[in-house]
Amino acid sequence: MSHRTQILIAIIILTCSTSTSAAELTPFIENGQLGVVIKNPGYPEKLHKDLVSGLTNKVLIQVEVLTQGHTQSTEIRKVVEIAVKYEIWDEKFKVTKTEADGVTSQMLPSLNEVLIAISNIRIPKLMKVDGLGKNQEFRFNYAALLNPIDKEKMEKIKDWVIQNSSATPVDPTGFGASRNVAQARKNTLFNQIFEQYANGERVAAAWRENGESKSFRLSEMTP
Repeated sequence: MSHRTQILIAIIILTCSTSTSAAELTPFIENGQLGVVIKNPGYPEKLHKDLVSGLTNKVLIQVEVLTQGHTQSTEIRKVVEIAVKYEIWDEKFKVTKTEADGVTSQMLPSLNEVLIAISNIRIPKLMKVDGLGKNQEFRFNYAALLNPIDKEKMEKIKDWVIQNSSATPVDPTGFGASRNVAQARKNTLFNQIFEQYANGERVAAAWRENGESKSFRLSEMTP
């Protein structure tokens, strides 16, 4: 197994968690299109240490616009990726935002500014509001994934876990117990990620946050 893959496994083991969103989702209208501002996702406490590691850290944001009524339907889905890399020689952070409209980058001088940027994510142009009923109810579904992993890479890691796992029960008080407890924990964490793929997700992550906004009407908003 490559050194890069071993690092990836270590990151998964240390950060694996799934939470219900603590983020605040606020709709806005700009140039005749609906958008959303996502404030304060509940990132893991150790994120600030990861951001200064020199490795690229990625936040993947998925937003769905849903109509409310007798039946619920998804109007549109948008995916935005934010990549953060600490440039050691320049002592600055490169923040790159990738979405359907293109790629934008900026250099930020401090970790605090990076944390502010990824905790106040503005996503415009979700859908045009022309022709939509002013009293029609909408809401946002939201997911944030930290350092997402595509299915092909995860399958390779899964094979490695299987090859390096022990199926033999061990006395939890006996010799080698701590190693087997750690192995069991590792398997549990990987299973959480595999379950995301089993549920039809295209990407999964060690840390994932899900949530939804309150229902809102276009008539309640000021363009």
